[in-house]
Amino acid sequence: MSVQPRMQSRLRPSVQPLDIGEPANDSQADNQADNQSDNQSARTMVSPLEQSMPIAAATAATLANGLTREECELFAKQLGRAPNALEWDLVSAMWSEHCSYKSSRAYLHELANSGARVIGGSGENAGALRIGKDRQGVEHALVFKMESHNHPSMIAPREGAATGVGGIMRDIFTMGARPIANLNALRFGSLRDCRTRALVQGVVEGIAFYGNCTGIPTIGGECDFDEDYDDNILVNAMTVGVARADSLFSSRASGVGNLVVYLGARTGRDGIDGARMASRSFAERSSVGSSKPQVQVGDPFAEKRLFEACLESMSKGLLLSVQDMGAAGLLSSSCEMAAKGGGGMRLDLSKVPLRNKGIGAAEIMLSESQERMLAIVDERSFAALREIFTRHRLDCCAIGELIADDALELFHGSDKGLDNGLDNGLDKGLELQARVPARLLSTHAPTLQRERKKRPRKPGKSSSKSSSNSSSSETLSSPPLPTSIPKPLEALGKLLSSPRLACKSWITEQYDSIIGGHSIGGGYGEAARVRIEATNEILAVTSDCTPRYCRNDARLGAKMAVAEAWRNLSATGATPLAITDNLNFGNPEDPYVMDDFAETIAGIAEACRFFELPVVSGNVSFYNETAGKSIPPTPVIGAVGIIEARDGELPLGMTTRDISQRLSPKLSPKLSPKLSPGLSSGFADFAERQLFLVGGQTLSPQESPQESPQVLPQVLPQELPQELPPKSPEELPEELPEPSLDDKLPPSLGASLYMQEIFGEREGAPPPIDLAREKLHGDFVREAIGEGLCYYAHDLSCGGLLAKCALLVMNASRARTSKVAPGIAPGIAPGVAPGVAPGIDFEPPPLPYREDSLAEASFWFGEEQARYLLCLNEHQAEILLARARAAKVPFSLIARLSERPLLTLSNGASISVAELIEGWGTMLARYMQSN
Repeated sequence: MSVQPRMQSRLRPSVQPLDIGEPANDSQADNQADNQSDNQSARTMVSPLEQSMPIAAATAATLANGLTREECELFAKQLGRAPNALEWDLVSAMWSEHCSYKSSRAYLHELANSGARVIGGSGENAGALRIGKDRQGVEHALVFKMESHNHPSMIAPREGAATGVGGIMRDIFTMGARPIANLNALRFGSLRDCRTRALVQGVVEGIAFYGNCTGIPTIGGECDFDEDYDDNILVNAMTVGVARADSLFSSRASGVGNLVVYLGARTGRDGIDGARMASRSFAERSSVGSSKPQVQVGDPFAEKRLFEACLESMSKGLLLSVQDMGAAGLLSSSCEMAAKGGGGMRLDLSKVPLRNKGIGAAEIMLSESQERMLAIVDERSFAALREIFTRHRLDCCAIGELIADDALELFHGSDKGLDNGLDNGLDKGLELQARVPARLLSTHAPTLQRERKKRPRKPGKSSSKSSSNSSSSETLSSPPLPTSIPKPLEALGKLLSSPRLACKSWITEQYDSIIGGHSIGGGYGEAARVRIEATNEILAVTSDCTPRYCRNDARLGAKMAVAEAWRNLSATGATPLAITDNLNFGNPEDPYVMDDFAETIAGIAEACRFFELPVVSGNVSFYNETAGKSIPPTPVIGAVGIIEARDGELPLGMTTRDISQRLSPKLSPKLSPKLSPGLSSGFADFAERQLFLVGGQTLSPQESPQESPQVLPQVLPQELPQELPPKSPEELPEELPEPSLDDKLPPSLGASLYMQEIFGEREGAPPPIDLAREKLHGDFVREAIGEGLCYYAHDLSCGGLLAKCALLVMNASRARTSKVAPGIAPGIAPGVAPGVAPGIDFEPPPLPYREDSLAEASFWFGEEQARYLLCLNEHQAEILLARARAAKVPFSLIARLSERPLLTLSNGASISVAELIEGWGTMLARYMQSN
């Protein structure tokens, strides 16, 4: 598991290339503890400490473990003596990139983590937000975080992914919150790579195994396939939990003399050196498997017992503070807890429960065996705590005590076997193996100011329409313009059967998404929803990132990731509250990677400030690189929002799955008589529904939403015929001539999925983004959903308008039948029974998009931002049209739902929904079942 030290610490950047970071608790008591530590150090030296290892002798080992010669010298200077071998092991783990964040810490302070709903200070295991109250008036909190387990999942997919899920769940219940939902964001390589199938199989199996066995539903996420991840897959896991706001737990150790208690499973040799392994690149593909011993092995049933035991102990007031043993195991949890409390710990390692004999002090401290916690307990509570954990068949051992000095003191003697007992206190006569200031290991790790350099752009025609807020000092190049543009429906089929858009039910149907009975709808690729039982609210949660954008413009791509999360939540009717981030990058020693990282932080910070979204938790994952090839910037944004309960009833937002269900949102009396029932009541209903586009024009960043003219015509529903008659041949327009292309690519097609999948073109500026318009349109859609003026809403992003319309009817069709496509396992890709699938009849594109084939492609497949697709009846449309005009929100009729299961363009070209499903619904399943 990836443990942040923590993102919320926001240590100020140093001004030197290498410096000591400032402590999290810079108080007078801390300074006194420093003085006491220095005096105590000279007083308690015993023989193991005298076996120090000089800098010259330690250099080879420490350089191999990731420390530079300069860092070795710095540590010895701060320690005031030459460290011994064990102390070198401790610092090389805690000063690794994975634990210390030494390359990213100088930038993370830019991310604001405060807000009206944010609970507590910085430095905790996860972020917490105030939400509603229960029937007794008790305020509750939402606790959530996202973390990576990339390196372990690349080495051992099943174990790496499973323990990634387990680790993030522990961060949540460590805060005293009960987990209610899991999500994941997965990035795999090209399906042409021979290893991809095995990696997908293992990762999905591991996530399903751990999440299903612990009884926590996996309700959403995303999965992408791209050759950029052939050598380094990404597995990002997110968990959300709920707790009483007045009962959240801290990881801050306090109270000299209180017991340090080990809780959970026993310690083995799995995962040793995992933190250092995750802090370096893979030398080559063939070297990946050699790191398998450094991957942890999880037990979800032990995890379930652990969080039930922890939550019971917390509810009875038996724990003072607690932290899970994640990266660097017992070492990180002990020194971080002590440093946060301004004191130290004295540990007897001979009392740590072990799975095997002969495990030494360094292995005990660095083991990353799973399902373990470290707690601070009042001695009077220890017996009751031990009874609870013994009942849950888990170890509960007092392994030390808190001391006033800023020191981590480690004692160890001869091996005493597997039975360590449950007594407390330190055995007499043990030798002191290591003594290091706790803050020197954790909060005083170096802060690096790594070199930054703008990434060179490939030569090409410069696009005058590229984003004016591009981060690059050079103009983003436009790709060569295609000379032959496929027909829209032909391109649609190719896009829907591409790995990025293809149905992911082969993955999602392995996850239990409904266990617990509170999941409502949504899921992979869109915001998912789950009911919060205590407060009768709906939680909407999503994870989003488009690496295609970030690859070409890191800052703009980061802003667009935040904006997409905003849109996904708004399309459910939820008010966005806050985000967590998982920042996945290559080697920070590469100046280009470091510049991408800095620009990404700037982009996230700008968007979050505008939307007033605090960044309450997060994770940084560097060194996603093999043989010198790094992944593109991949800043995954996990966002949460709340849909308030109305009149004692549960609210409903709209997602693709809801189109096939009967929706009866509570409406005001003046509206409900005019609104027909949900779409599942019969095919007459389909003919009454119309599809409207919110947004639909490209704005320059300087253009005000209130002053922007509308490009798409606004049409009252009453002005259209109630039925759409078939067009006769003489009414069909003549075939458009071949386009006379200029040297400019429409901005909405830059870095688009259309350009990548149809033409193999990956270069080009992403579409521009206007945060003011994003907020205006999101507020408009959210208000419409909240008042029951919308049957369905979805944001438009990957693949553009035509792809999202196709996904709407394909999801509806799949939900209406249990037929299975030939050769595919049940439930993977249901077919379409004749006469039950909805179709769509499209209106002609506006004139600006009918000038040539490339302009038409930009209408159907462009990825302009700040756009939504709404499904309305005539009365809803009339109301929203008036509101849109008043707010200057572009709002245009684009299509009608139809009883015929066809997608029909205005020129008469059509394709059956069944044909689209055959490619879209079966691609991934067929691939995973092939040899």
